Amino acid sequence: MIKNGYALVREADNTELSWWEVIPARIDVPGTTLVAFAATSDWSAEGYLIRPSVREFADPPDIDPVLPAPLAPITRRQLLLELKARELITPQEAIAAATAGAVPSSVQAVFDTLPEADRDEAMITWATMSQAERTHPLVALLQAVWQYPDEELDALFRSALLR
Repeated sequence: MIKNGYALVREADNTELSWWEVIPARIDVPGTTLVAFAATSDWSAEGYLIRPSVREFADPPDIDPVLPAPLAPITRRQLLLELKARELITPQEAIAAATAGAVPSSVQAVFDTLPEADRDEAMITWATMSQAERTHPLVALLQAVWQYPDEELDALFRSALLR
C-alpha cells in the first residue's frame, strides 16, 4: 500500500529522520534542540526541511472474518413450532406445551436424567419460559442429550426465527 505524506529531512546528507501522513503540530528534530511548531510542507531551518514523501507499507494482514452475531432469542411459540417441524416433539405435545405448559416426552426424558433439584428447576423453567436463548443451560442440556452439533442447533434457532 502506498501512502503520501511528509518527511523531515537533514539536508546535509538527504537523510529522512521522520515521516508522517500529516505534519504534527510540534516537531522535535532528533539529535538537536530544534523544535518547530505549526510547520508546513515548505518549512526549513538550520539545515533541516520538510518535503512531500511517499512510503510503501506492507498490506495489512487478512483479517479473520467477523464472528457471527449471537443468535437472537426465540419465542416459546417459535421453539415449539421448530421442535415439531424437526419431529423432536409430536404435534400433540407441541399443542399441550403451548396451552398448558406440558413437558413433551422427549424433553421429559432429558429432565429425568437430572438430580431431583435440577429436574424441578428445569421443569419450572420449561413451563414458564417465554423465550429460549441459544446459550441457556437448559438448551445446552437438550442439545447434549439429543446429540445436536452446534451448527445444527444454530440452524434450529435461525429457522425458528422465521416462524
